Amino acid sequence: AAAGNGPVTVAAGLILIAITAKAGVFPVQSWLPRTYPGTSAAVMGLFSGLHTKVAVYMLYRLYVQLFGLDQRWNVLII
Repeated sequence: AAAGNGPVTVAAGLILIAITAKAGVFPVQSWLPRTYPGTSAAVMGLFSGLHTKVAVYMLYRLYVQLFGLDQRWNVLII
C-alpha cells in the first residue's frame, strides 16, 4: 500500500540511508574512521561497542518487518 504513496516512499528511503550511514555500510562509511581519533576513550568504547551494531540491528528489524522471516531464524540471527 505504501509503495504507491510518494511521500512515504521518500521518507522510507531517507530513513534507510540514515540507518546505513550509521551502520557504516559501503559506500557511506567514509565518516566512521575519522570519528574515532577525535573522541575520548569512553566515547570511543561506546562507538566501537554499540554504534554500528545498533544500526545493523535496526536494518535487521526493518528487513523483518518489511519482508518477514521464518521465526526459527530469529534465535540464530540474534
